[in-house]
Amino acid sequence: AMFVCHLNYGETMGNYIEINEVASKSLEYSKEELSNMNPSSLMFNNSEVEIIRIIEKLWSDKHAIFNNSFTTKTGKIIPAEISAHLFDLNDRPAVLFIARDLSQREEAENKINQASLQLRNLALHLQNIREEERALIAREIHDELGQILTFLKIQITLIGKKLNNDQQVLKDKI
Repeated sequence: AMFVCHLNYGETMGNYIEINEVASKSLEYSKEELSNMNPSSLMFNNSEVEIIRIIEKLWSDKHAIFNNSFTTKTGKIIPAEISAHLFDLNDRPAVLFIARDLSQREEAENKINQASLQLRNLALHLQNIREEERALIAREIHDELGQILTFLKIQITLIGKKLNNDQQVLKDKI
């Protein structure tokens, strides 16, 4: 969306003198309605501090880039990155505002953040499953090995009892 307005005495911004179709469609106002508005009400919500800051930046650097939001005719809020450029129009200082809608970018960032959170949760869930599986395997090994060792001990003891007295060396080993 593009807007042009004059600077009044270098201190305030006048009504829009040029508005493109994108601005008109995006904000749901006719060009005539927009030509009766100015940046103070449409871009800055009548915040004099913000307007003064931008005008000072324009006088010093001839351009300013800032984030702000527009409110459409139906009340929808559109976040935007606004690039403002100071130039002369008919021997008067004027400002060209070029606004880029950030709604899609913010929506994409939100989706990326949600996907990232889901991936973190999935990784945590997989790690918990692995730990549970390891604990289960360790328990099974412990239980089976314990039973087998107990069985072996009983069998060896029985074998040791069947040995004769003259096989003392074997009995001692058993």
